[in-house]
Formats: sequence, C-alpha cells, structure tokens
Amino acid sequence: MAAIVKAVEEQVEEKLEDGSRRVRLHKPIRAFDKTMQEVTFREPTAKDVIEIGNPVEIGTDRHGKATIEFDKDIGTQMMARLANVPVASIVNQMSVADWLNCKWAIANFFVPTGEPEATST
Repeated sequence: MAAIVKAVEEQVEEKLEDGSRRVRLHKPIRAFDKTMQEVTFREPTAKDVIEIGNPVEIGTDRHGKATIEFDKDIGTQMMARLANVPVASIVNQMSVADWLNCKWAIANFFVPTGEPEATST
C-alpha cells in the first residue's frame, strides 16, 4: 500500500510549504464558473473533523497487517471542504482516477506521522 501512496504522490501530488497538498487533475472540473486543472487541499482542523468526521480509519487485518479504510461519503465531503469547492463539482464532474488521487492526497492528513517537529522558543 505504501508503494501506491508513493506513486500517487510522485505523479500528481505536491506537498506545499504551508502543509497543504495540490493534486493535478487529469480531467478539469468547473467550480464557481472557473475551470480547475488542479485542486489544493488545505490542512484540516479539528473543527473539520468534528463537523464532518474522520474519513480514514486505521486498523489491522486478521494477519496483523495495517489497513487503511476510506469512508467515501465523509471523504468526498472533506475533499470539498478542504479545497473550498462544491461537493457537486466533485461528485458530478471529477473522474474516478482524479477522485482516487484526491482521496489518497487527503488521507495523508489523517494518518499518524510520528514525532512532532521541534520548535524553537
């Protein structure tokens, strides 16, 4: 699974300095009378998760291997919110390949990342 995520990141996803993620679309969508060739997802806040829900559930299978489950409904709502585009633009216009790439891009926000970065005081 890590190889899939890495391939998506290399092909279509760019992590920006502010922590947001930009995904290049294979098929443009329209939102607010604008044609979008890419979608940028801001980092979610606790408020986003409280109001919409967590789209990613991490667990283990019967063999003890890590699993990641993506809730398609919560995930689509979260995509729209983090990108500030209408849900209808995602549901009605986005290709399946682009939706899957966006799904993996935002999933990265909801998985553990290890130790927090040290900050200077």
